[in-house]
Amino acid sequence: MKRFAFLLLCVVCSGLQAQDTKADKTAETKPAEAKADAKPVTMELAGGKVMLKAPAEWKQVKPKFDIINYEFNYPADAKAGEAPVRVTVSGATGGVEANMDRWFTQFTQPDGKSTKDASKVESFEASGLKVTFVTIPGTFAEMSFGGKPPAKKEKFMMLGGIIETKQNGLLFVKLTGPAADAEKLKDGFVKMLKELEAK
Repeated sequence: MKRFAFLLLCVVCSGLQAQDTKADKTAETKPAEAKADAKPVTMELAGGKVMLKAPAEWKQVKPKFDIINYEFNYPADAKAGEAPVRVTVSGATGGVEANMDRWFTQFTQPDGKSTKDASKVESFEASGLKVTFVTIPGTFAEMSFGGKPPAKKEKFMMLGGIIETKQNGLLFVKLTGPAADAEKLKDGFVKMLKELEAK
């Protein structure tokens, strides 16, 4: 009788443990399900005349500065202020070459060579607008305030898209982060630019 009671107790405990394990696994899948349900943000630029659809894996956040129209972080589950990848969308003054040259000065190369030579620039047309796409690798000197020297981040990369509108000047989309992350997001970044809609 005692042996039977002991065996019964073992079966009950095993069942409870299995339920706990199942509950734990269900809890673990919730973030993945939420991420799968994420919807891309549609950005309205140039007074609604240009539309861009951000990749679903980008998390929209409040822009740090007023001149930025939209800002995103990656990955979406990163804590506030700790996301390694930052994306900004805005308008700006100056020409295409002048702005790219400014971006080049934010990077240095480990071998001391020219950042412009190490970068790749290409252009294409999307919805009737010319788009310049630039990939800049190297050590990134992040802009700082309060007189502090810029923080230098090695093995970084910038993906920059410059959209030339007909009546609203230039629009800029910049992604800056670790090179490994930037490479992972590059296809989605280019797809977004190529699928822009202009009125």
